[in-house]
Amino acid sequence: MTIEEKANRIIEDIRDEKGVNPIKMFKSMAKKEYISIHGPGHHILDFNGLS
Repeated sequence: MTIEEKANRIIEDIRDEKGVNPIKMFKSMAKKEYISIHGPGHHILDFNGLS
């Protein structure tokens, strides 16, 4: 999966989140198999306001 594909998937998953607590949302998203907390994907979470 390319970084662009990961970014699109992250954004889609963020839109599907039902919660309103940004910390819980970040933790939920960070558990996804396609997000490496040490890779560039987690920065998309920062950019989208989840942390």
